[in-house]
Amino acid sequence: TYLAEIATKTSRGRFVVMNEVAVCAGCLFAFWFGSIAVSSGVEWRVVLAWGGIPAVVQLAMLPLAPESPRWLALHGRGRQLQVVAAKLGIHPEELRELEKEAIARGQHQATWGHAMQAQREAWQKHGKAFWIALGFSACSSGSSIYAMQAYAVDIFAEGGVGDPYAVLPYLGVCKLLGAVLAMSVSDMMVVGRRRLSMAGAT
Repeated sequence: TYLAEIATKTSRGRFVVMNEVAVCAGCLFAFWFGSIAVSSGVEWRVVLAWGGIPAVVQLAMLPLAPESPRWLALHGRGRQLQVVAAKLGIHPEELRELEKEAIARGQHQATWGHAMQAQREAWQKHGKAFWIALGFSACSSGSSIYAMQAYAVDIFAEGGVGDPYAVLPYLGVCKLLGAVLAMSVSDMMVVGRRRLSMAGAT
């Protein structure tokens, strides 16, 4: 992904988890704002429309995002690559690896045959990791966490909570705290990304 490509090797786990932290912060704000809006009698269509504001802001800020160093290397834009690498703090050794990969790919003609061969080599090299990651994702989704979040109001009401909408922000706080904790330990040798992924999938 774009986040993985602009992050350095030593901070890649923390950098990618920051995206989840931002999502959880957005959920917290949405729970808080939505509970107030619904309690005040605002129509759900209006609340849904307001959710498009952050998307517009993100779209407006996209031109300010740095280009992917890997993309620049693969397209032979050495000068831009050096500038972006300096801004992102990419280690010279990692930068040399990107340049070597770009040179190796540049020696092959861009044909369908070469593309299929590259795909076969990628599957042979990363196929196992892909299926493991897919399994983790399936376990996380299969745990019904998204269903519990979507039907939180009904679950709270069935549990005897008098005002379920007032409790929703606390659900967002729990999500945010969990994401911040994951971000804090994702690049620690004691915990690491593998153990963190296994704990999150169970």
